[in-house]
Amino acid sequence: MILGFYFGLSTVNQLLTFFKKNIKSRFNLDFRMLFLDIFIAFY
Repeated sequence: MILGFYFGLSTVNQLLTFFKKNIKSRFNLDFRMLFLDIFIAFY
């Protein structure tokens, strides 16, 4: 569970780093919150 959470966070961080080059930071924040809600839903 914890390992999956950390793996998910690293994946999200990689996606954010990729999108940050092309998309506004506000969208990045919303994107991060969306993934956070998804991971919380799995628990």
